[in-house]
Amino acid sequence: MSNKRREIPVFDHPIIETHCHLDYLKEIPLEEILERSRQVNIEKIITIAVAPDNLARVRELSQSLPQVYGSQGVHPHDSESYSDAVDEEIRAHARGEKIVAIGEIGLDYFYDNADRNVQRDVFRRQLQIACDSDRPVIIHSRDADEDTITILKEFENSLA
Repeated sequence: MSNKRREIPVFDHPIIETHCHLDYLKEIPLEEILERSRQVNIEKIITIAVAPDNLARVRELSQSLPQVYGSQGVHPHDSESYSDAVDEEIRAHARGEKIVAIGEIGLDYFYDNADRNVQRDVFRRQLQIACDSDRPVIIHSRDADEDTITILKEFENSLA
């Protein structure tokens, strides 16, 4: 695997970056990142929440920057930090004007950073929020396809 960075293409048509973590980028000022994005014809950006401690930051970015949208959710690695208060926070903001999805949610059995039963419970809770708020989901599934599919089937009549 090479450490050499590829040149970023300039797109012929405007595109939407559907999965990034703007709040993680610290080496370059946000304004410069957004300008570079515009230069290659990235029209809109969806920045993804992954943990209780970045839910508010993702909302702030989406509310303060016209081309940025966000999601609300807790990644399976952080499932054990999920609580009723976090559930209420996601639920309260799920229908926000610039919140376009619930995620990044799902299961990760490769790293097993959280108990698998907890991951499954949190995944179900967040899928229910998606159903209740009529939002699509951003799913993370690593070495957990069978359980991911089984849980999604529980919601197949509810998810858009």
